[in-house]
Amino acid sequence: MTRECESAGQLLYLSDVAPSEPVELFAGEPEAFSLQHAARLLDVSIDTVRREIRRGNLRSFKVGTRVRVTRRALAEFVREREGL
Repeated sequence: MTRECESAGQLLYLSDVAPSEPVELFAGEPEAFSLQHAARLLDVSIDTVRREIRRGNLRSFKVGTRVRVTRRALAEFVREREGL
C-alpha cells in the first residue's frame, strides 16, 4: 500500500523512503494551530478533535480561552493510530 504526502511542492511516496529517513507529517504547517485547523487536516469534525483531546489521545494546550494543538502532537496522534 502506497500513501502519499505532499512535501515542499512534490509528492513523496512513503513506501520509497528508507526507514532511517523520517517523514515529517504536516510539514509546512504552523507549529501550533486551532482545533478547526486540526480537524481540517485530519478530515474530521471539530467535535471529533475535542473528543480525542478529552480522552487524552491528542495533546493540546490553552492560550487564554483558546485551545491549540501542536504540529508534533498531531503527528504523534496520527502515527499512534496507523494500522488500526
